Amino acid sequence: MKGYKNRLIAQKGITENHVLMVVYEEANEQILVITMYPGRRSRYEKD
Repeated sequence: MKGYKNRLIAQKGITENHVLMVVYEEANEQILVITMYPGRRSRYEKD
């Protein structure tokens, strides 16, 4: 999905209740990770 300043956001479940969010950019065949943080599934995943 797209985020602030058209940065890309990836997420993956890490526990039953949490996901890992990674904000990154792609440029010149390289990936630059801006930040990553855990979040609650209930906030970021839709039913």
